Amino acid sequence: MSESNAFAKRVALSFVFSGVGNVLGRIGNVVAIFAVLKLLSPEEFGLASLVLAIFVVLQALTELGLGVALVQAREVTRSSLDSLFWLSAALAVGLWGVVAAGAPVMAWFYDEPDLTPLLRVTALGIVLFSLYLIPRNLMVRDLQFGRIAIADNAGLALSAGTMITFAWLGWGPWAIVLGELANRLGQCILCFGFRPFIPRLRFAWDEISAMTRFGLWATGARLVGTLYKNIDFLIVGKAFGPEAVGLYALAYRVVHDPVRTLSNIVSQVAFPAFARLQRERDRLRTYVFAFARISLTLTGTLIIVVALWIDLLLTLISFDHWLDAVPIIHILVLAAVLQAITPILSKLIDAVGQARFNFMHSAGSLVFMTTAFLVGTRFGLEGVAWAWVVAFPFAWATKIVFCAWRTELPPLRFGLLFLGGLPSLVPVLAVGLTLRFGTPDLLENHPLAVTTGGALLTVLTGLGVGALRERPMLRILWQERQEKKRARRGDRPDPGAAPADDP
Repeated sequence: MSESNAFAKRVALSFVFSGVGNVLGRIGNVVAIFAVLKLLSPEEFGLASLVLAIFVVLQALTELGLGVALVQAREVTRSSLDSLFWLSAALAVGLWGVVAAGAPVMAWFYDEPDLTPLLRVTALGIVLFSLYLIPRNLMVRDLQFGRIAIADNAGLALSAGTMITFAWLGWGPWAIVLGELANRLGQCILCFGFRPFIPRLRFAWDEISAMTRFGLWATGARLVGTLYKNIDFLIVGKAFGPEAVGLYALAYRVVHDPVRTLSNIVSQVAFPAFARLQRERDRLRTYVFAFARISLTLTGTLIIVVALWIDLLLTLISFDHWLDAVPIIHILVLAAVLQAITPILSKLIDAVGQARFNFMHSAGSLVFMTTAFLVGTRFGLEGVAWAWVVAFPFAWATKIVFCAWRTELPPLRFGLLFLGGLPSLVPVLAVGLTLRFGTPDLLENHPLAVTTGGALLTVLTGLGVGALRERPMLRILWQERQEKKRARRGDRPDPGAAPADDP
């Protein structure tokens, strides 16, 4: 098998392992969240969501971009790994101290005294994350996504059990916070089990200075990008209070949790793949557009399902007190398609060593989106949601222009090829609309069967269309399987056979 085909096969299998693992884990997590929502009030859920929004922003500082730098680096030594570990651990402990001291200030700002202990305990997740930074990113670097999927699922399973248990015991927002810590603990244990790493008492700054400089830009981009993606929660919390945050958080999570799960499947495989192909422009472009098509088809299908069936689903599971979130959901899905595939652009920019642009873009987007959210608050919660629809496409377009320049394509051509998965969504949308509105009598008499069956058929349509569009990748897997069979029989592949195409 040629080197290009072997690499394509490895990437394809990474998709399979990462995809199956993430989807199964997230399904369990979604079930757990809905079980917890049955036991929590919107105000309690909103308070927990506010804490987690702050935590996500702080976590971006934890590793100083060292994980990204480790994956992107061409060579790493044992000494550099030791140094990276101790640097990350020191940053995490220091950051926890800052959070512990500053938590009362955040509680005063939001006029919520309970924020102080919640923030201090949640910040312990930052320390846990730093402990398995090296083992996890070594597995990412080597495309060992089967092991990563198992670790992630173990963490999610532990998180689900913890959330449900403490919500049932009446711990309110603490159930969500302790569930997040359990998730980190589970990942930490499994990552060390799969990729044991015992750091030595050694620190050599000269060996990691270059990675740290790269990581600083990556951290800045990640921090500012994470902040502008979560600033809406912080603004809603200040403008409307915890109950409004609860409704907005439910709407956001219903749309973005499944979307983020699938887009992460693509983007976490994309980054190490792009990093290895950064000097091969033709192959790099091939993989960028293939990943974008896959991501757009999968996430677009889920977005269609959410938009068409969420109101019926909430009614069927007796979540009537959460129905006020449905209009916000319908607005957020309009921007979710572009948000779902944006991580691929960010990974491409990091992979070609241009993390500085990601930082500058994220900084500009933070100012732009914050302004849009503040204007949106004048029109209530729905106004904040509309800010994503109106403002985000402008931020997205600037990344398209930069990536087109880096891959030596005209911006319009790059944009059209990057959105090449959109035609796949036309038949998916047609099937979904037909199933949702084409049988009103059947829906009225058998709402549960029609809702679950309609959503499932819509998803299957998207998977079928995606499989047809990505035949080259499937052909690579099939040819590899045939070669293995011939090898077992003692045959040799025909040396004149044409190699399979890259996806």
